[in-house]
Amino acid sequence: MRTHFLKSIVFSSSAGFLLSAFPLSAKSETIESDQLNVQIDAAFPRVIDYTWKESKAVLYGQEAALSEVKINGEAHTPKVSFRKMGSDKARYQLDFAKLKLSMSVDLSVAGNVLQWKVSDMDEKGAFKVKSIEFPNHALVSIQSNQSDAALATALTTGNWNKITEEFTTLADKAVDKAPVKQSYAVINTGQLAASIDNNVIQYERVRAQTTASGDQKRYSIWNGVWTYREIDTETLALPWSKVFITADENGDGTVNWQDGAIAYRKNMPEPVGSDDIRSSISYISFNGGSVAIAPFLRALEDAKQLNLMLDGFGQMIQLKGYQSEGHDAAHPDCAGNYNRRAGGLNDLSVFLKHAPKYNIKPGVHINVSESYPEAKNFSDTILRVPYQGGWSWYDSALKMDYRKDILSGSLDARLDQMNEELPGLSWVYVDVYGDHYGNDFWAAHKLGSKLNDNGWMVATEYFGPMERQLLWAHHLYAVPDTKLIRFIKNHVADIFKQHPLLKGAKAFGVGGWENNYNFNKVVDAFFTTNLPTKYMQHFPITRMTDKRIDFEGKVHVEDSNGWKLYRDGVLLSDGYSMFIPWDPVKEDKIYYRSTSTETRTWELPESWKNNKTLKLYQLTRLGRKFVQDLSVVDGKVGILAEPNTPYVLYPAAAPAQNVIWGEGGHVKDPGFSSETFDSWTKQQSEGSTGEAKIVVDAHANAMLSLDSGKSGDAKAVGVSQTISGLKSGTTYTASVWVKVTGGRKASIGVNAPGQKMLSNWVDRTDHVRSEGRLKYKGTTFQRLAVEFDAPKGGGKVNLMLWAEQGDAGSSARFDDVRIIELQGKTDRKNALVFEDFEHVDEQWGPFVAANGTDHTHLSELNPGKTKDTINGNFSLKNLNEGKTGEIYRTLQSTLKLKPNTEYTIRFEYLNENAEGRFIAAKSKDGGEAATTLNKAIPKGKGTFTATFKTGKHSDYYLTLGTDKKSGKLFVIDDFLVKEAQ
Repeated sequence: MRTHFLKSIVFSSSAGFLLSAFPLSAKSETIESDQLNVQIDAAFPRVIDYTWKESKAVLYGQEAALSEVKINGEAHTPKVSFRKMGSDKARYQLDFAKLKLSMSVDLSVAGNVLQWKVSDMDEKGAFKVKSIEFPNHALVSIQSNQSDAALATALTTGNWNKITEEFTTLADKAVDKAPVKQSYAVINTGQLAASIDNNVIQYERVRAQTTASGDQKRYSIWNGVWTYREIDTETLALPWSKVFITADENGDGTVNWQDGAIAYRKNMPEPVGSDDIRSSISYISFNGGSVAIAPFLRALEDAKQLNLMLDGFGQMIQLKGYQSEGHDAAHPDCAGNYNRRAGGLNDLSVFLKHAPKYNIKPGVHINVSESYPEAKNFSDTILRVPYQGGWSWYDSALKMDYRKDILSGSLDARLDQMNEELPGLSWVYVDVYGDHYGNDFWAAHKLGSKLNDNGWMVATEYFGPMERQLLWAHHLYAVPDTKLIRFIKNHVADIFKQHPLLKGAKAFGVGGWENNYNFNKVVDAFFTTNLPTKYMQHFPITRMTDKRIDFEGKVHVEDSNGWKLYRDGVLLSDGYSMFIPWDPVKEDKIYYRSTSTETRTWELPESWKNNKTLKLYQLTRLGRKFVQDLSVVDGKVGILAEPNTPYVLYPAAAPAQNVIWGEGGHVKDPGFSSETFDSWTKQQSEGSTGEAKIVVDAHANAMLSLDSGKSGDAKAVGVSQTISGLKSGTTYTASVWVKVTGGRKASIGVNAPGQKMLSNWVDRTDHVRSEGRLKYKGTTFQRLAVEFDAPKGGGKVNLMLWAEQGDAGSSARFDDVRIIELQGKTDRKNALVFEDFEHVDEQWGPFVAANGTDHTHLSELNPGKTKDTINGNFSLKNLNEGKTGEIYRTLQSTLKLKPNTEYTIRFEYLNENAEGRFIAAKSKDGGEAATTLNKAIPKGKGTFTATFKTGKHSDYYLTLGTDKKSGKLFVIDDFLVKEAQ
C-alpha cells in the first residue's frame, strides 16, 4: 500500500483573487469582543471584515469566497461544517474524504486580537500531513478608497544580514503579479492599523499582495506555509495565526504603521534572555591557535576588574575558542574537548561557577556548519557528501549537512553533553550559520529551539538565521538600516547597527578580540554609548521620527542641538554629561560622568527626591571610592567632580564589594589586580636598593615592577608566595609574563622546602610580539616558565619572582602568573631543548610567532582522519601562511644559545612546499652578517639534521620561515637542540 504524506494546505478562490465592487452572496456570521466585530464566512474559515466598535472603522479580510485547501502542495476541496461556540468563537470542521483526513479550524476574538488556529487534526488513514498552506487567504486587507491607506513590510532570510524593508502608501504601491513573501507586515488606514503573527517556521512567515479591480487597489496579508511534519517521526505544533487590530496605539493623534507594530509587539513572545541583554554589556574573550590568549581564569580576573569599574553592571562574555586548540579548531565538538591551553574543563568550570557573583552571563562560540578532521565528531554522518570545502585557517574544514547532523542525533547529543558538562552557561553563539552553508529553515528552527530548550540565549554571526530566537549578532556594522524590525525589537536584542538616536551596543571588552585589552576604553564606551543604549532598551519604542523617538515610561530621546535623553521631561544625558538611574525600574543608584569642569545641577528621579543627602563615589579599578556627601535642594543635586571620570551616587552607604583575586587557581592575586602585596611577600637582599611595587599601565592593567634603584643594584629584589593544593608527584609549569629594561635579569623559580630552586631567567626582551589578539601584542613581553614536580605526598612549594643585576633605572615587569598542571611529562633527553609537543602547557613549546602568524597551532592526531601529525598525538603545524620571512622563532626565555658554541639541531618534518621553507640561526645584534645557519628544508616527510656554530653575540635564536608565499602545509615534531659533541 502506498503511503501518502500531507505536505501543505492552501485555500484558494475558484474565481481567482480578484476584487469585487459589491459583497459576494454568502452566509456570514459575526463573532465579537468588547472592541471588535468580526464578520466571518459560515461556509469556510474566512474573515470578511473587521469593525472597530468605538469608531465603526473597518478593515477588510478576504472578499472572494474560498473553497480549496492545499495539502502537501496539492489542492483539495474539503467538506465544511460550521458552528458557533459562543459570541466570540466559531469552529469549522474540514473533512477531506479522499485523504481520510479531518481538521478543526477555530476563529475566535478577544480584545483587539483575532486568532485563527487549527485546533485538531485527525489522520485516519495512511496519508500524513507534512505542510499546510492557505494561499490568497487574506486575513486582513486595506483598500485604496480608505484614507491614508499604507503598508510597512520587512523580509529577513537565512542569508547573512539580508534584510529588505518597504514603507509606502497603497496609492503608490504597484500591483503584484503574485503573492510576495515577507517576514513582517503592517497595514493601516487613517483610523486602524493591523499586523499578523503565526507559528510558521520559515523565514518568510507572511504573504502579501497588491491587487486591483478597475481603479481600486487592495493590499492583503496572510500566512505562509506551515510545516507540520518535516520528518516522519515528528510533528510540530498545529498551525495558528493572530491578527492584531488597533487604533491610535501610541496616542499621538494619528494612525500609521507604528501603531500596528506596537500591537504586534505586545503579543510577541520575547526571545529567551532579553532581560539579560537589556542589563549587560557584551564582549568576546578569545583563545586561538593553541595560544592561551585569555585563559579562563584570567578572563575571570579581568571580568572582576570590570565588575568593580562598572559597579556591578552585567557582562555577557563570549568564550570564543573554549574548545580543543581554540577558535576554529575541532568544530563541531561542542563538548568533551575543552581547550587545555586555556585551562581545560576544570578552569572553565571555575569560571562558570563564580560568574554569577560578578553578574557575568557566560557564553560560548560553537560552529555546527563546518567540521574539522581533528574533531572527535568528524564523520560522514554529519558531512555533506560529496565533500565541500569550508573555512581554512588552522585546519581546512568540510561543510556539514544540517539535516544529517540533526537526524543522526549527533547535534542533540553534543548540545546535551555541553549542557551537562557546563552548568551555568547562559548563551550560545552559533558561527557562520545561514545560506552560505546551506540554509535550511527547518534545521534553523530545530537548532534555535534546542538552544532555548537547554536554557540558553541564542546569538549568531549575522542577522537572519534563527531571527525569532536571536538575542545578539556579531557583525552589527553590516546589518542594513531597519526601521520596522528595530521599532518592534529594539528592547529585546542587540542585533542592530549604531543609530543616531538609539545608539546601539558596542562590544568593547578586554578579552583580546580585535586586540581589545584596554579597561579604560571599555569604561569610556560604557558611559558614552552602552549605558544610555541599555537604559533605552528597558523601554519599548512607541513613536519614531528622524529627530525624536519616544518610549514607554515617559522616556524620549531627541536631536535638539545635539543628542539628549529625557525621562518625565527631565534630562538624563546630553551626550557630554550623564545622570542615569540604574536600573531604570528600581533606580537603586545613579551613574554619573561629565566632561564639565564646573558644577552641574541635576533633577533627581521622583523616588529619590525625599532624600536630604546623597553619597557620591568614584568608580575605580579597585571599586567604589567615597568622595563626599551631596545635599539635596528642592529635589535637585549639584555635582562638581573630575571631568571624564566615572562616578556613582547612592541614597545611603553603598553595599560592600567583595572580590577574591585568583579564586579557583593555584596562585592568589596572579595579575596583581589588588594593587597590594596582601597575597605576596616582598623579598629583598641585604643592602639592596631595589624596590617591588605595583604599577598600572595606560590600559588600566596592573603588574609587578621590580626596579633597580637610582644607583643600580646587583642584589636581588622580588616577591614570593606559598603555593598549596598541588597533586602529589604531578608535573606543573609555573609561568609569568616578563619584560626587562636596562639589562636587568628577571627570574621565576619554584622549590619545595629543603629542595633546590628550579628557575628560568631572561636579561633581555627585545622581540616585539606580533601575535594577533595577544594581550602583549606590540610589546616586548616574553612568557617565562619553569617546569617542576609537586612534592610526593603533597605539601607546599614556594614560588618566587625576582630581579637581579641591572643598570640604574632598569626594571623588570611581571604580569599574569600561572601554574598549570601538565598532562604527563616529556623526556628532555638531556638536550638543551627537546620538544615533542605532547605536554605543552600553552603556546608552541620553544617557539613564538616571528611575523604575526595566524595560521599555526598544535595539530592533534585523529586516527584515520588527520594527516598532519608526525609522531604521538601532537605536532606543530603551519597552514596557508601566505607571507614570507620568519614564521616561528625562539626567544631567550625558551632557548638560550651561548656565543661561539657549536650546536646540533634535529627535528621531524612534513613539508608540502617544493621550495621556500628554511631554518636559520640569527643574531639581532649582529644583523644578517652574523647568520651562521640558513638551510632549506626539503619537500616531503623526513628528519632534518644540521650542525652550526654561533658567533660572538649572545642573542642568537633559531627561526623557521619561508621565502615563498607557499600556502602549503608545514609540520614539525620532536624538535631537539643540544651542544655538539
